[in-house]
Amino acid sequence: MSIEKFKNPVDIESVRTRIVECPTMKEVHDLIEQILPGWIIEYLADYSADYQHLRYNWKEACKMIGVRPAKIMIVEYIGFTDEYSLTRFFAEFFTHVGFVVRSRAEIITCSKCNLALPGRTEHEKMKNAGLQVPDVWSETCSKCKSV
Repeated sequence: MSIEKFKNPVDIESVRTRIVECPTMKEVHDLIEQILPGWIIEYLADYSADYQHLRYNWKEACKMIGVRPAKIMIVEYIGFTDEYSLTRFFAEFFTHVGFVVRSRAEIITCSKCNLALPGRTEHEKMKNAGLQVPDVWSETCSKCKSV
């Protein structure tokens, strides 16, 4: 997939204003789909229990900003250059209301229970950092493997 389609539109400031003025999250989602079609891939309920530190960090971040955890939003791409600043704005907007926003490259979905799992590269980074993660990366969480 080409990331070109996620570049900022010409009227970025009006988009930011329109998002903030949306009365419901459904309307925010629909507006984003109109502006950057295909950017939002899916919403997941939680991280797999295999990655307790990710659950903990999410809950702690929400406590710090005074919101309840919502969902994990998987998006196609989050840009870190000025020409993709709207994707960062959207990610920050959702984060401030309790979502975790991650790119498809970072998070996959357990094929059995639909909980979030880090992708292979993210798993290896966590393992190398000494975090408590499964010894071997898998596309399926430990709970679903044992069933």
